[in-house]
Amino acid sequence: MLMEGSRSIIVDDVCASGARLRGRDLPETGSEMIVRVGGLDILGSVAWQEKEQCGITFDSPLDPMGVQQLKDAGSLGHVLGLV
Repeated sequence: MLMEGSRSIIVDDVCASGARLRGRDLPETGSEMIVRVGGLDILGSVAWQEKEQCGITFDSPLDPMGVQQLKDAGSLGHVLGLV
């Protein structure tokens, strides 16, 4: 897989199976991506997208410690598109 650009995002909400992201020029529904927040890199795909927000599902569910680590890392991050 190749990476296609990086976009700044804000993580609005997160749970074990996914997250809601805000940002400009977010990937389209069905796109695969890496969400990078703090020291975490999480693989996922876009479940829905509208205007400047999208919902993603993680390829592998996060355990409770992973969810908390993502929340503790802060809301600012990056999305790396995969092709």
